[in-house]
Amino acid sequence: MLSEQPGGKGANQAAAAARLGGSARMVGAVGSDAQGRRMLDALAGGGVDTTGVAVLPGPPGRR
Repeated sequence: MLSEQPGGKGANQAAAAARLGGSARMVGAVGSDAQGRRMLDALAGGGVDTTGVAVLPGPPGRR
């Protein structure tokens, strides 16, 4: 069974720092699709500041 989970090197490190009580901010971009929203929700839910993440129209990688 395939299971998709939000993450990636930078996102995982930011979430880990926030869980340990540190201040973490993510800077980057996600698409406006469901996966992008899931990533932002996961980061924010983990205590990561996502104000530096741009939401670009449509899914990423198709520009």
